[in-house]
Amino acid sequence: MDSLGKLTYRVRDDRGWIEVRDDGWRRTLSFGTPAEQSCMSRLTPFRLEHVYTQAMILGTLFPSHLHSAAILGLGGGGLARALLHFFPACQVVAVENREQVVAIARRFFDLPRCERLRVMVADAETYIAENRRTHDVIFADLYGAEGMVEQQVEQHFLGHCRHCLAPTGVLVANLWNQDFKRARAAHQALATAFDGQLLLVAVQGGNSIAFAFRDRIPSLQRKAFFARSQALGLRLTIPLQRLARNLWFQNAGVLQYGWKNWQPA
Repeated sequence: MDSLGKLTYRVRDDRGWIEVRDDGWRRTLSFGTPAEQSCMSRLTPFRLEHVYTQAMILGTLFPSHLHSAAILGLGGGGLARALLHFFPACQVVAVENREQVVAIARRFFDLPRCERLRVMVADAETYIAENRRTHDVIFADLYGAEGMVEQQVEQHFLGHCRHCLAPTGVLVANLWNQDFKRARAAHQALATAFDGQLLLVAVQGGNSIAFAFRDRIPSLQRKAFFARSQALGLRLTIPLQRLARNLWFQNAGVLQYGWKNWQPA
């Protein structure tokens, strides 16, 4: 048994290995490497276990309402489980290009079959380019064994994502890159595609979560934003206010003065 637990299931498709491990308390999904792609608590399957997914759920606080969400990159289904469990008015579309990953999410990670969840085995870019409906939030978490799929920060893909957002909608993208220049290029690509309407928060593990807004960064009152994050965090049993504070302080200039008027020193 390795650090992720006992190997429970292993299958190979045309993109490589997909592995499920279990230590009795946690179940993890990986793509043939030591890196966890998804993690689920056996006792609380609806809880978001990874800090980066906890930060991503902050995106639900920005739209004026949350009726529709798209998840690009299903993995073990952590975001889908949380949205379905804690946001009963939300319809969820999950797009995953590996059929075996979908099967594993259903078999080993409690991904529900319900009317509010539509799971598509498709390429994320194809879905987002051909989609005719808008979403309040789009979560982009496109990763393979080698790391982030470059498609996630390409201009045409980001442009399609923006087009698919509702007027107060937000794209929430999980970025991870150990190379500083490539990380900056990813941030710049998002800023370009969304006319600078972008917030970024660095979280534990080397991830950076981007919040890119279709129209503009919403006007936020700090105390009210922290109170809403605290209330949501209590529902989800995660330290969401701490992450909200990090988001605020890492973007204080933009949030206080607006992106057009703020010039960093």
